[in-house]
Amino acid sequence: MDTLISFSFFLAITLTTLPIVQHIREEQYILHTRSQMVTELYNEMLKSVESYPVNKKISINHTKGTIEINVSHSITTGCITWQNVKSKQERKCFYAKKES
Repeated sequence: MDTLISFSFFLAITLTTLPIVQHIREEQYILHTRSQMVTELYNEMLKSVESYPVNKKISINHTKGTIEINVSHSITTGCITWQNVKSKQERKCFYAKKES
């Protein structure tokens, strides 16, 4: 009887922690991909100073994204859009003011 109760506790703890661990790993992957996407946008804005506007498709961690960089008046806008693992659309933008 003691073995059965111990096994039941072990099974309950295991079945509770596995979904939590899976959720944490999924969130880590989303954060890692987000960080790499923003870094790629930043690098593209530094690299493409002379050739605006830019509309470029990229792939990071098997996730496809689109970089759009435009200039209007004295403000440069760079945005990256992608769909994360949870099928939610994410968009991050940088804004830069040109020095006169």
